[in-house]
Amino acid sequence: MKKTIYHIALIGVFFLLLEESAFSQSNFLGKPGLIRIPKPTASESTRDHISFLVSYMPIDYGINNFMNKRAAEVFYSAQLQPLSWVALNIVLTRPIDISRIGVGDRHIDLQFFPLNQAKHGINASVIFSPAFGSSFIDHNSLLVSRKFKFFKILSVETIAGYGFESVFRKPLENFKYADSGFQWIPKSEFGNFYLSGFFGGLQINFSDNFFISAEYDSKYLNLGASLLLYKKLGLQISYLNMHAVTGNLSYKIFLDKPRRFNLKYYGKS
Repeated sequence: MKKTIYHIALIGVFFLLLEESAFSQSNFLGKPGLIRIPKPTASESTRDHISFLVSYMPIDYGINNFMNKRAAEVFYSAQLQPLSWVALNIVLTRPIDISRIGVGDRHIDLQFFPLNQAKHGINASVIFSPAFGSSFIDHNSLLVSRKFKFFKILSVETIAGYGFESVFRKPLENFKYADSGFQWIPKSEFGNFYLSGFFGGLQINFSDNFFISAEYDSKYLNLGASLLLYKKLGLQISYLNMHAVTGNLSYKIFLDKPRRFNLKYYGKS
């Protein structure tokens, strides 16, 4: 047993000492983030890439809640960052044990990065969920963060944000609103309580290869740890509300070419 622990420790140190990692921890929806909350830190990689992620949420922590029908959920997501200041996120949600027709609930959003710490002293971003489609996981948000570097391989990032508690969309027929046009509707009416109000978190980063996170996601306190393997494969284990264990698996595919539209946003060519 002691020998096994020793070997695991050696492997951990090896990963901590790796440099030039292109990995950025993702939250359960595939965005740069901690456990459930996103963060306003865009990828600084000069290589085009696509990130894929699969995650699981137990029934008590599901966010889609398809028409207020609670279920455990599996999320399949992809993120593409064609420009240094914007990322496209695509999410497919599969509620478990709910009879339905189709491949799942589709969601698409954009995350903009107008400020970055290297140039402006702080990171800031805006998440925008377009008001169309059948998704029930809209999470329009404003986020800020700042990273503090203590040693060559150690940094701490603090994140704070606010998630809008209403969405601007047309009501569904089931809800019988007098006005059938676009309007502000409380997300809670759709069973969506994700990022509703203030949220925040703290992340300890060891050389971009191992992360320890703690967060308040506007409803729950969560803890998590992530590890990078082979500079592309990310593994995360999370403890939701100090009650339920879950996790996700992410993989990054590099397109092996430099960004063609980087606009020198981060001061890099």
